[in-house]
Amino acid sequence: ILNEFASQIVILKESYEVKRIRGTSNKVAARFIHKGNTKKLQTLLKQNSARSRLSDDKFTFLAKTKIAKMEFFAQEILPFYEYLQTSFSVSDIEKLRKNKKLTPAFWGVFSLNCIQLAEVFRMDNRKVLKPNHKQLPFTYNFRLSLFNNFHFLLWVANGSQRDLSCKKLANDMIDLEIGAFSSFFDGLITNDKKLSLVAKHSRLFLEEYLG
Repeated sequence: ILNEFASQIVILKESYEVKRIRGTSNKVAARFIHKGNTKKLQTLLKQNSARSRLSDDKFTFLAKTKIAKMEFFAQEILPFYEYLQTSFSVSDIEKLRKNKKLTPAFWGVFSLNCIQLAEVFRMDNRKVLKPNHKQLPFTYNFRLSLFNNFHFLLWVANGSQRDLSCKKLANDMIDLEIGAFSSFFDGLITNDKKLSLVAKHSRLFLEEYLG
C-alpha cells in the first residue's frame, strides 16, 4: 500500500522541532512537514526498496528511546492531572463523571488550563518567543496542551485512576502527540477509541475557539 501511494506519504518534523514554530494561520500544515525526509522516503517507496534500506534495529532503538522518554514524562503528568482536578468545582467534576451538561464556568477554567499547560511546554525551550493571543491556537504547544487536557477529562470521567501504570499512560502520551499533529491537517484515522474521542472534542473546541 505504501509503495502504491508513495506520493501521498509525508514525514512530519519531530515534536521538539515543531514546538519552536511560531503560530500563524498561513500554511500551517506545510510548516510541519519534513520536506527533505519526505522526498527521500517517497523515492525509496517508489523504488520498492524501502524495506531493504531502512534498518529495523535503528527504528527499534528509536521507538524504545521514545517510549522511555514518555514513561519519564508520565511519572510527572499524573500528579499534574491531580492538580488540574482541584481547579474545577466539586459539582462540575460530578457532572463530568455523570456525563451531564457542563457549565460555562467549567469551560472557562478548562481554557485557562490549556493556556497554562501550553506555556509549560513552551518553557521546555526558553528560546521560543511567547506567542500572542492570535498566534497561540496555531502553535503545536497549545494543540498538545488541548489534547492533554481532554485526555485529563477522560481520566476524571473514568474515576481518576491512581493505579494507572506509567507505561500505559506513556502510550497515551505518544498518541496525544500524534493527535496534536492531526489537528493541523484534515483529520485523524485510528482504531484507538480514546484518541478518536479526544481528537473529536479537540477539533470542536478549536472550531469554537477560532470562531
